[in-house]
Amino acid sequence: MKKSSFFKLNIRLKIILVVLLLLVLTGAFLLANKFHIFADVTPQAGGLCKYLISMDRNGYVSPTDLSNKLSSIEAQSKMPYNGLVFRIPAAESLMAAGNTIDLPTVEGQLAPLRNMANKPSKLKHNFVRVLLKFPGDFFDADVEWTRIANNFAVLSQGLANLRSAGFGVDGIAFDNEGPYSGAACAGGMWNYPSSGDVVQSCITHPEKTLVDYQNRSRVRGKQVLDKILSSSTFQDIKILTYLDSYYSCSSSTEPYFSHNFEMLGSFTLGMLESTKDKTAKIIDGGEYSYNAAGDQSAFIRRYNYRKSGMPNTATGCPFIRNAESGASQYPDFHTYWEQTISVAHGLYNDVQNPGDTPVYAHPQTSDNIRDAVHYSLENSDEYVWFYTEDVNTLDHTATNYITDRWNDPIWDARTIDIPNDLSCDLA
Repeated sequence: MKKSSFFKLNIRLKIILVVLLLLVLTGAFLLANKFHIFADVTPQAGGLCKYLISMDRNGYVSPTDLSNKLSSIEAQSKMPYNGLVFRIPAAESLMAAGNTIDLPTVEGQLAPLRNMANKPSKLKHNFVRVLLKFPGDFFDADVEWTRIANNFAVLSQGLANLRSAGFGVDGIAFDNEGPYSGAACAGGMWNYPSSGDVVQSCITHPEKTLVDYQNRSRVRGKQVLDKILSSSTFQDIKILTYLDSYYSCSSSTEPYFSHNFEMLGSFTLGMLESTKDKTAKIIDGGEYSYNAAGDQSAFIRRYNYRKSGMPNTATGCPFIRNAESGASQYPDFHTYWEQTISVAHGLYNDVQNPGDTPVYAHPQTSDNIRDAVHYSLENSDEYVWFYTEDVNTLDHTATNYITDRWNDPIWDARTIDIPNDLSCDLA
């Protein structure tokens, strides 16, 4: 058999050629890695289906706006989102003191979406926003909390009916950072008085301990979800909270703890308790990831801490360890938290334009947003949400469109770096 010319070369030349080939391959690999050409599409957390949610403060957020623009939005060649957060007046006000909502009102406000001839084929994982208002102290306001739980159930039934009509709805986005709208204790809903406070606490029983209030907050959270699941047909509803429960942890490897949110995690824990043997899901939202820039290690570290570190830190997260076991279905809350909570991340257009002053020390920018979307999706259980101010992320024709400087890298991260498995509910 005739030998190829390669085998006729002397040994030294063969070695040189092999070394050069290895150098070329190594360089190509490093270059590809730098530009995400060969991205790792295997998520480190959760399942294969990951959803990117647009949460515009100034975009198309009302049902009328959405119904008018949705078709053109979905027709855009690079529309990276799987859902959005919209608003209706009934949901915005359902926690306001003395306010009662009814199903005809909710359905009337949702009618533009229900009556759309062509329902969304891409934006199928949508949420409606509920604003935290102050209904009264956790111990005093039994009538108010019963009314609020009923309001949540009414809203959930309206959403279930909307979904039955073909408009994709996953659940409620609960903006739990308030209370808003002029409350004397604005921002202090979850605050137990202490020396580190920067906002006024809403509590009216200072004789009760922090543990008393954490346990009562948990009871109220459970009351809300219990009512949703007993009085509406939305049995697989998802509640996505904005602020993370780790704000209620007093010590950790991350600077999570805030003196203003000691009772926040307990409310989430109560809702989580209500999901026993149910298909409903509680999503710990991850707003603190606004401060993660595009740092892969930050998203990994924060996912791991919120999923398994928090419930297994004996002194750091007492709201989990101190939960009342006698009246609970879960004496072992720390194990149930780790097995059941869904961990998400929030992103933010902190530095919208070059030269803007960032709010956070490690902000998301147009330069790092691809990495931020990539690593947040990779290290979430199901959802990542992108909160924006002063821009529209969805409509390329809008005067305040976020610009392709942001949209293109988000599209690349969503479709190239972390594409969804073919079995996911997508167009």
